[in-house]
Amino acid sequence: MEKAKIARIVHTCGLVYCYLALGVIALGYLGILIIQGWWKFVEIASPWNMWNNIAIILAFSPGLFLLWLAEKIGK
Repeated sequence: MEKAKIARIVHTCGLVYCYLALGVIALGYLGILIIQGWWKFVEIASPWNMWNNIAIILAFSPGLFLLWLAEKIGK
């Protein structure tokens, strides 16, 4: 396979992973909002909640790595 085709496949996989991670995070936030209420949602989504920030970074990191890898393969 040529490099451009591999880069396109890896890029597509990275985008799909990022969109799936975004969907899972959004559904989790929606579930917290519906079940536990607005104040629990605000508590969890606070920028000062480091565990939440770490979890979001870990959720997106494989997809972002694939996007970075696709860029490196394409060059």
